[in-house]
Amino acid sequence: MGTNRNILRPGQKERLRRGAIQGSCYYNHFLKDKTFVVVTEDYMYCSITFKKQDFCHFTGLSIARVSESNFFDICLNGTITNSNIRDEQHYDYNTLRVKNNILKKLNKFLHADASTNLFISGLVTNTFTFSCAIRNDTENMTICFVGENNRARSLRKARNSRNTQSEKQIIGIFELYNNKWDKCIYIRNRQDIVDNFNHDIFSDELKRYLHID
Repeated sequence: MGTNRNILRPGQKERLRRGAIQGSCYYNHFLKDKTFVVVTEDYMYCSITFKKQDFCHFTGLSIARVSESNFFDICLNGTITNSNIRDEQHYDYNTLRVKNNILKKLNKFLHADASTNLFISGLVTNTFTFSCAIRNDTENMTICFVGENNRARSLRKARNSRNTQSEKQIIGIFELYNNKWDKCIYIRNRQDIVDNFNHDIFSDELKRYLHID
């Protein structure tokens, strides 16, 4: 009995190629090589990291004639061709299409109104347990993180991301720079942050933003 093979048609490859190009632009502008601190409603915080070479994992694609790191580059500069996408894929087309659609909305995980997102600890899936994740039920999408430094690794549907250890509201997101909380990406209430965290972890820029003398 043969195994099922996920073979892409040329038209499917082309749609995934275009989506990868568009997604790489969002990834480059909002996320690439950045670390963010996510603050939750219980005044705990966690850092998450986005690396260039992890973009390929976001697409879910099995690639050809290019490394994972260079895959991002050819997507960003628009030189990716259908020959860089293997005919036979690990995931079926419907799964790849879901990931492709989420790529076009990456900014909504951190840079849109984060009140629509939940920070998840211990997301259990059929194949893996992710250390943490951010789930957006409105857009039906989840971004998952792995490892000690919580590197972004996978995109999946929100409705398939319900087996969790804990789910918390997000009250603040800050870009990390020189080990300091720096640029404010999202904040629910300034005074909450001022009153509940040591100001030594804030950069001078963030102190000015929070009106700390």
